[in-house]
Amino acid sequence: MSGNGFTGGLSESIGGGKSLVHVDVSWNSLTGALPAWVFASGVQWVSGSDNTLIGEVLVPVNASSMVRGVDLASNAFSGLIPSEISQLLTLQLLNMSWNSLTGSIPASIVQMKSLELLDLTANRLDGCIPTTIGGESLREMKLGKNSLTGEIPA
Repeated sequence: MSGNGFTGGLSESIGGGKSLVHVDVSWNSLTGALPAWVFASGVQWVSGSDNTLIGEVLVPVNASSMVRGVDLASNAFSGLIPSEISQLLTLQLLNMSWNSLTGSIPASIVQMKSLELLDLTANRLDGCIPTTIGGESLREMKLGKNSLTGEIPA
């Protein structure tokens, strides 16, 4: 469904499909908040980049352990990066770049041992970079265009 010029919000009814594993609604004109089904259903990969989605990114308590990739770059998300993101134990890719996220990088991201790519470029993040971010699987970390301090973890 990428690049079709869809407008409006992401419907709650989309998440009702039990066999839905990859949702790509990038490069549209979608607005509104990110629905909870993105993290709570059997979806493994979600790409909602390059839209005008707004509000806070909320990860529900019953977040699926099957989520492997989340690309929400280039939207208008605001608020903090939810510490509950660490519940997504199989997450390999997290791209929340080019939004308006604030606060610090949650320490819980350190627990994400499967994370391979973390891109938080061009937000309004501040505070110290966690000293032990990600596990051995982390291959790429992009944190530029923020107001972060501290040393870059080795």
